[in-house]
Amino acid sequence: TATTATTITSTDRRHSEHERDHDRAPARELEEGDIEPAEACIPLDNCSDVLAELQRRAQTRRVLMLKNLPGTLKLSETKDALAETFELDIESILTDRRDPSDTVRMLLVDAADMQKALTAVADRPFRGFKVSAVFPADALLFFGNFPPNFEEEEFLDLIKPFGTVIRSFIMRDRETGRSLSCGFAEFATPAQASDCKNKMAARSVRKHPLRVDYVNKAEPYPWEELYGRTLFVDRLPRDFNNVSIIRSMCEEAGKVVFCKLAQGSAMSRGFAFVDFASAEEALKARRMTNNRLVQDKFRIRMSFINPSKTGEHIFKLREEQDNRFDTRRSRTRDPRRGDFRRAAMRAPTPLLQQLRPGLAGYAPGLGAPHPLFARNSPGQIPVRMTTPEVAPGPRRPSAGLRTYGSSGGGVGGV
Repeated sequence: TATTATTITSTDRRHSEHERDHDRAPARELEEGDIEPAEACIPLDNCSDVLAELQRRAQTRRVLMLKNLPGTLKLSETKDALAETFELDIESILTDRRDPSDTVRMLLVDAADMQKALTAVADRPFRGFKVSAVFPADALLFFGNFPPNFEEEEFLDLIKPFGTVIRSFIMRDRETGRSLSCGFAEFATPAQASDCKNKMAARSVRKHPLRVDYVNKAEPYPWEELYGRTLFVDRLPRDFNNVSIIRSMCEEAGKVVFCKLAQGSAMSRGFAFVDFASAEEALKARRMTNNRLVQDKFRIRMSFINPSKTGEHIFKLREEQDNRFDTRRSRTRDPRRGDFRRAAMRAPTPLLQQLRPGLAGYAPGLGAPHPLFARNSPGQIPVRMTTPEVAPGPRRPSAGLRTYGSSGGGVGGV
């Protein structure tokens, strides 16, 4: 447990995905669609119907990953062969470059056939091979920072251009049915999920920058575990440093196991993370403190983050990155003349010409002309060639001064 502020240097540009919209000035007024904490505790009129629809969407599964298929099976024959053996209605057979050669992804036409498919694959061999079936866990994305009143239909329209969407849903409070401003989307393949993540991470919806990340959780898992136990607190003023105020507010709802305020080199970065002992306590804390007016000066926003991460984990990774960055920077030596001259001895000819123009003459782009060659016409590369005496034996004549045109291949004889 920690309540002290941690320092995050502003020079490090490797910002977390949660740091994009924290520079905005805090305001007393509520944004369009936001509600007071007291109203947030009142259930919606159709709360039961909304929660039932959430459960239906979250439990919709149409993709199975089949492993240990025969190596001689052609991909074009896989769909018909699997449909005939297991008596299933298969929409398509998908592959991903990261999957092993004996693995495919089977997309069913109807999600209601999922249990039938699991039973059939477990009971029947496929061409003499015992095939295993698992739910894929590498194409589920978390979306955060949705605007208020953002609906499921809008969410689906936003992401379906990136591929086959298996399921998409917006998380809601279990007691009130109100939106938690975050959701999940699962695609048919990891390539489609990666394309969506890379392109949607830079977009905004109604002036709300989206936060998109992979959900690193092992399958199978119940959809209820997608409720995280970490809240992200932002819209804090830059001169706010009393993290105990945030902690005491959250402790009204449950046990707080971690609470830290992010600090820059000179002032607060305007956000903090709070880890609770359970997801139920985090839900209650958000219900009680979101949009609360603090010190009669500013309203804070409480948001859920990726459930596969915690605030303590995020700060630990950031501190490790800062330590590695400081270590690399301390090992960097300032260039000195001795080091530079030693490097020049191993440098190619153009650099030597630039360092010693008196010997190499002047070539365009290699430095100012030496006074010895100032009388030469522009565009020409003069080179003075001298050969020392060789003893014993007759003297070799000097090569004298030869001039090469600017269109030549370079400076020769240096």
